[in-house]
Amino acid sequence: MNAFAESSDPVVRRKSRVILWGTLIGVMPLVIERAAIDFTEYRPSFWVNTILILSARLYPLSFGYAVVKHRVMEIPVLLRRSARYLLVQRGFIVVLFAVAVSAIAFFTHNVVPLFFSPIQGRE
Repeated sequence: MNAFAESSDPVVRRKSRVILWGTLIGVMPLVIERAAIDFTEYRPSFWVNTILILSARLYPLSFGYAVVKHRVMEIPVLLRRSARYLLVQRGFIVVLFAVAVSAIAFFTHNVVPLFFSPIQGRE
């Protein structure tokens, strides 16, 4: 938004305008509906929800259009960032899974037998 407001270059303004309007048209109807649900007694019908969900598709489409048509970001840079994000996200899930498996193994082999083992030598 800052680039849109401060730039005198018409190319930068056009690129920013595409992203700005796509974001506003895609997100604002959902924000307004959510506010109406939270602060009033408004309950939307099925068709209103359907239209709002379809309008939300404009948000990622505007970014895709801006990237492909107006070259907002270079596609190789975008692919590298997406791959890095995917690897970091998946790596975090793998680490969480490894910690969970280690905790389960520790508690089932070390802690549980202390509480549930039969007392030796008692008859």
